Amino acid sequence: MNGTDLNPIIKELSEELEKKNIVTSGYCDDILSLIDKYGPYMLLSSDTFLAHAAPSKHTRKMEIEIGILKRPIKISVNNIEEKIKCVIVLVPGFHHEHDKALTQLINIITNRRLYDQILSETDTDKMYKLIKNSVQ
Repeated sequence: MNGTDLNPIIKELSEELEKKNIVTSGYCDDILSLIDKYGPYMLLSSDTFLAHAAPSKHTRKMEIEIGILKRPIKISVNNIEEKIKCVIVLVPGFHHEHDKALTQLINIITNRRLYDQILSETDTDKMYKLIKNSVQ
């Protein structure tokens, strides 16, 4: 993915979720409203941004959409500049279905050797295979 700002990246990932009938367009608006209100506070690591909102009439089930950026984007969080390489849109589901997914994401991200390999992978199928193999 290309991008210099979080909003269009979040919109693009949300549109993919809409195509899969996971969310309606209002879910992206919910996320962007939270970012407008609180700033870009949803970091899983210094290079990974997690975009999400609470379950609502715009969500249908738990799902994750991942965007690996070709060129990192800079954001400022608490006056510290971070270079974001990955944006993840999380749809939480309704009954804590996302808890396991978040745990798996954190385990991947904290395994820096694996995570750096995922971030540098140019073949989407290979990237998803790395992720899938790491969560089994």
